[in-house]
Amino acid sequence: MNAVNSKLTILWAPFLLLHLGGPDNITAFSYDDNESWLRHSVQLLLQLAAVIYLFIQSLPNEYWIPTCLMLFAGAYKYAERSFALHHACFDNIRSSLLPKPNPGPHYIQFMEENCALKEAHVPVEIKTDKDSADGIQSPDTVLEEVLDKYTKLVIEGYTLFNDFN
Repeated sequence: MNAVNSKLTILWAPFLLLHLGGPDNITAFSYDDNESWLRHSVQLLLQLAAVIYLFIQSLPNEYWIPTCLMLFAGAYKYAERSFALHHACFDNIRSSLLPKPNPGPHYIQFMEENCALKEAHVPVEIKTDKDSADGIQSPDTVLEEVLDKYTKLVIEGYTLFNDFN
């Protein structure tokens, strides 16, 4: 084996790491494969450690820049696959769903009174009072205040710009 081929052999380790990251469009072939994200993460760490060890052993090498680039690309692709598997497992999907709505502390009392009034054939009407939100401002009011604040800031900045220009 000549000297050029022996120096190029270190490039194969990052290429293999890049290949182990898998295709870009398929992460798992079935839902059960998503549960193996921990195994993929451990394999990533072990294989990355092996590639880094081989790279350090090959130094000084005139191809260290392309080797580093391939090492970073391969590690990123493999880590991306493990990350995608982790976020596609059932536990993470289940935890990302919205929680059950909280009806509030007075919901049971309100519904009992409502049902009692309906059973007594008393006309019942539920009204919501948007203005009595315990001092909470509407999103429109907050947006107007923020825009007013930034509008004043932009006008002041423009004035200072013209003064110093």
